[in-house]
Amino acid sequence: NTGFTIPLGTLPGQTKMRVRSRGGSTVISSSDACSTFGSGETEDYTITIAAASYCSGTPSTGTLTAPANICPGVSFNLSLTGYTVAADITIQWEEDYGSGWQPIPAATNAVHTVSGIVSPTSYRAVVTCGGSAQSAATAAAPVSVNTPSQCYCNITFPSGDVEPITLVDFAGINNPSSNTIGTPPEWEDFTGIVGTVNQGQSYTINVKGNTNGNYTDAIRVYIDWDQNGLFTDPGEDFNLGNIVNSTGLDAVVATTSIAVPSYAAIGSTRMRVTKKWSSTAGPCNNTGYGQAEH
Repeated sequence: NTGFTIPLGTLPGQTKMRVRSRGGSTVISSSDACSTFGSGETEDYTITIAAASYCSGTPSTGTLTAPANICPGVSFNLSLTGYTVAADITIQWEEDYGSGWQPIPAATNAVHTVSGIVSPTSYRAVVTCGGSAQSAATAAAPVSVNTPSQCYCNITFPSGDVEPITLVDFAGINNPSSNTIGTPPEWEDFTGIVGTVNQGQSYTINVKGNTNGNYTDAIRVYIDWDQNGLFTDPGEDFNLGNIVNSTGLDAVVATTSIAVPSYAAIGSTRMRVTKKWSSTAGPCNNTGYGQAEH
């Protein structure tokens, strides 16, 4: 079961409500009101919508829900429930990032999506009764920002023995590692090894790895240029091609040139190198054979 709120401004009078069920595990979406199912049932009901009453006195603010922390630049929702519902009730979301409360433009619904923040910010909702001209504000909800290192996704290669990356050579990083199948972890942390690049410059990257026989492995690199804890922004992935039938200690190497964008954030960031049998590994891979290093 669930509950829902009739939106203010809904036309009073009679309207239709449709209830549908569907066989199997396929979820019914909002676009399925008139679609054809292989199995299931549809029932229609008539409901009468009464006009909302008008408020008086000081309205109730209800409950504000917001995340306690968020990754940099990632969107999130603020929601308000249990507030006074009336025809003349209005909601205004406000934010305070250190210089006092300011109204957020066009943020007047019970649910407001924040497109992303990069510094700690507090939020509140101001509920106003039109008839009495009285307002009440929720308690402040502070939202802190995680460091990028707290936001990077995990990566795994669960199909069997680890097939290791054996060399990463890039911008002052020259990191050879074991070529023994199954010995290194599937995800190795080399963040203590630091390379240095400059905005607007290009750098060659070379990667080697053990393919565990005459097999083809795809090499892909991800760099978080904007330091937001994600590897999925445009321009942050680099295809180095394939290595085939390599022990990881021979001359077989995957290589490309990486151009550092002019907008790359200054300071330390994360690079993730992936190697996967038969297909490319995404930055948060969880299938197949291979290895990742960062």
